[in-house]
Amino acid sequence: MNTIIVTFVSSIAVAVLVTPLVRKIATKVGAVDKPGTRRINTTVIPRLGGIAILFGFLAPILGIMLFTNPLTEAFKNDTLRIISLFSGSIAIATLGAIDDIRNVRAIHKLLVQLIIAISAYFGGFQINLVSLPFVGLLHMGIFALPVTVLWIVGIINAVNLIDGLDGLAAGVSFFVCIVNFTIGLLSGNALVALYAAALGGALIGFLIFNFNPATIFMGDTGSMLIGFILATTSLMGVKGGTAVALLVPILAMGVPIFDTLIAIARRFVAKRPIFLADKGHFHHRLLEMGLTHKKSVLIIYGISILFTATAIAIYLGREKWEVGAALLVSTVLIFIMMRAVGMFHRGERRLESTGEYSDFTLRIKQNLPAFILNIHEAQTLEALQLALDEFCEHSGLVIAQCTKNGTYYLNYWKWVTYHGHAASKIRQISIRHSIQCGEKTENYEMNFGWRSEDSPFDPYADLLLRIVFDSVVEASCKQSKEADRQSD
Repeated sequence: MNTIIVTFVSSIAVAVLVTPLVRKIATKVGAVDKPGTRRINTTVIPRLGGIAILFGFLAPILGIMLFTNPLTEAFKNDTLRIISLFSGSIAIATLGAIDDIRNVRAIHKLLVQLIIAISAYFGGFQINLVSLPFVGLLHMGIFALPVTVLWIVGIINAVNLIDGLDGLAAGVSFFVCIVNFTIGLLSGNALVALYAAALGGALIGFLIFNFNPATIFMGDTGSMLIGFILATTSLMGVKGGTAVALLVPILAMGVPIFDTLIAIARRFVAKRPIFLADKGHFHHRLLEMGLTHKKSVLIIYGISILFTATAIAIYLGREKWEVGAALLVSTVLIFIMMRAVGMFHRGERRLESTGEYSDFTLRIKQNLPAFILNIHEAQTLEALQLALDEFCEHSGLVIAQCTKNGTYYLNYWKWVTYHGHAASKIRQISIRHSIQCGEKTENYEMNFGWRSEDSPFDPYADLLLRIVFDSVVEASCKQSKEADRQSD
């Protein structure tokens, strides 16, 4: 127990020491989140904070492994999974860091995640047998590999999706660590408790800088790293022969899992790509209710604590009525989450049932053909800007800003006030993508904004704006190639 306590304190210390350094590096390499996007920040905030979490997690464990201690024998008996956990953590953090700096296409990220998950399976993290209350034992058989991979990749992306407010993903993940730590102690699995303490300490140290107002974000580096560690180490804490098996980690990670499932269902109903980002997540809905940033995070913390208590209660449940009561509590929590999200989607459901588009969407559809023609005929930057200005004026956009390799490239901004409150009710969407333009890679990001009163939740407006973005990128790349040809 003393070793675990030392690990927890050391992880906090390492994260506190490394985070400021990572913050400086992120700023230098351009890994920053800029304001005016779907993100909540109003100033430029460096990301890559996941690197500090990685150091905070690995360094204390590696330090303990170098010295003889009560866990030495446990390390020797679990060498394969230790190597798999460490190598997988470094690999997923590397993928996230590349994405935070240069942007990686979603399909490429998914492929790498699948490879890492498959490697983890053969490294000893497997779901071979599941036992559910009132159901009994379920043998995975040939489905062990796909189920395990689905679990790991699913948790990685679930944590990534809830990383939308300062301190949200780190705080929610810390409560999952509490569940894993408790199960590790109760089951006598010291390594599970150790890993939970190490990650929990790293998260606490990082939260000092990440809680609102944050001075650094964890980025995909951190969210995917946390998801991988939680997904794999949670499999060490439950055995197929126990009374609860996989149900415990599922409930422990209730907020990210169910928010992800709701998001998938929402996008499916709206006939939108499942991986298309939006502002329909649980934390976004709390903000739309008028809650402050901090209050929204604290409410979700409260829900996470209840999920944590429920997961532990199910693990400790010896009688069916105890397990049933805990499941009832979790069901109520899930209903509350779905209700809080669903109650704001009446406009979207009406759109799907009636086919009625907002006036804003109709204006975009009407002006899009002319814009595409004008922008493809543009031979200069000034012509591109003119085409964008004309499109925004006719479509009702009040913001259309494009950066190219971190520098403003095109900029349309129409100052709007609402009863003295400037731009306080502006819906926004941000799109970013990297393309190979000739022999060089160019990174583009474009932010669009329009009056919220012009468009109640209308997913088709987002899709049309992505066509606008693609057209701008294509025209810009064509001009870059022409400029390179003339310089040669």
